[in-house]
Amino acid sequence: MYEIIITILIILLLVSVIRNRGSKQKFKQDREKQDFLDTIFYATEYSPASIIIANENCEILYVNRQFVTMSGYMPDEVIGKKTNIMNSGMTNPSVYEDLWSTLDRGETWSGEFINRRKDGQLYWEKANISKIYNKVTDSTNYVGVKLDITERKAKEHHDNSYNRALELLSSGAPLKDILDAIVFSVEEKNPGRIVCSVLLVDKEKKCLTLASAPSLPGFYKNAIHNVKIADGAASFGTAAYTGKRVIAEDISVHPDWSLYKGLALYAGLRSCWSEPVIGQNKEILGVLSVYHRKPYVPNEEETFSIEKSAQLVGIAIERYSAIDMLRRSEEHYRQLAHYDSLTSLANGLTFAEQMEQAILLSKQTGRRIALMFLDLDKFKQINDTFGHAIGDLLLKEAAARMRSSVRDTDTVYRRSGDEFIILLQGIKEEANTLYVADKIHNAMNKPFDIEGKKLEVSCSIGIALYPEHGTDSLTLAINADSAMYQAKAMGRSQTQIYVVQNGHQ
Repeated sequence: MYEIIITILIILLLVSVIRNRGSKQKFKQDREKQDFLDTIFYATEYSPASIIIANENCEILYVNRQFVTMSGYMPDEVIGKKTNIMNSGMTNPSVYEDLWSTLDRGETWSGEFINRRKDGQLYWEKANISKIYNKVTDSTNYVGVKLDITERKAKEHHDNSYNRALELLSSGAPLKDILDAIVFSVEEKNPGRIVCSVLLVDKEKKCLTLASAPSLPGFYKNAIHNVKIADGAASFGTAAYTGKRVIAEDISVHPDWSLYKGLALYAGLRSCWSEPVIGQNKEILGVLSVYHRKPYVPNEEETFSIEKSAQLVGIAIERYSAIDMLRRSEEHYRQLAHYDSLTSLANGLTFAEQMEQAILLSKQTGRRIALMFLDLDKFKQINDTFGHAIGDLLLKEAAARMRSSVRDTDTVYRRSGDEFIILLQGIKEEANTLYVADKIHNAMNKPFDIEGKKLEVSCSIGIALYPEHGTDSLTLAINADSAMYQAKAMGRSQTQIYVVQNGHQ
């Protein structure tokens, strides 16, 4: 009997030992599984990448700590909300189309978003999103792993805009286009947070004129155009006055902004850093201003960037000024080469070029050309009596009277001294030429009032017609000149049409 009982006890003990070993083993396995799950959780929770899990309706189920850091939203503010809560509206719709078509194929989508933080600031995300099927719950989830690439994208945009500014600078583009590109390169280092302006010193060096501010509202741009350069005239006016950087951390309380803070605050501007643009000869050329949406002081890196941008603005201004000066110089020398400096009439060189063109046009249209050579009568006597200064004023007035006596399509040239040429195109009849000659005589026969002196001159006019009196410019010029001397031989204020050698007019 006792043996049976002992045997039963031993069997029960063995069963208990076996069960205990099984329980310990299962506990160990469960513990290992839990440790693994804890590891996965902590790896997810403390991942340097933002992780978001949503259900098939795109309602957020989970976000990790990095998501909070990147977006500014706490978990309880987004869980249960749609994933588009961060949507800025600035991501191209084609990105979302590609996202869903990729996920529907069962593939992982990779791409970039421009999202908006809780505080309203824009930021760039590099995202990898996968579609996962949960067998236990028979449901679909979406898992997104994201990195903040705002700094990299800002640098890319900045470099692109900066390089664009250099390209425009080297190609001789308009100054405004160059300055706009420089401004964009600064703004794109902190997209949505800063805006910039470039003001240039005017010729009198008394005011700043607006040259570039593509991102500022119109009313504010109007307000800062033609701002007086003075100490206390906002950050930019003070910077131009002192030649030193001016930082207004908070526009609302800075004394330099007393006259402009209302407009600035209404435009959403809270701080302003103004960097003077200084030329190679240490002259103040303008001011580059950077506005921040919050009270802010630039750090060392930002200050260095602003200095470099201001230097580029200076290079652009000086290069543009040099090109403009060269262009004006070229125009001046072209004017000297083709126009008479005293009367501003076209000169003999221009006459030779335009006469050839007039002959070609006459051949095409069948219209005649009249070439007039004019010489002022008794001008030498006036010049010798009253001096060259009076003589020059008389020539200018005589040239003006000739111009007013002909059509806009006709051209008056100064040949030399007191000799002039008039080219009449599209002449139908000889009588048209004589009519113009009479108008010129009437204009020239009126007394000239030159510095209180009543002077009287007249002119002798010789005329050669194309094609009757020559089929090339040289022959026509020789014959018109010959006719002019024939007119002078006839007395004062005469007109003579060239007479051919056979005696017929």
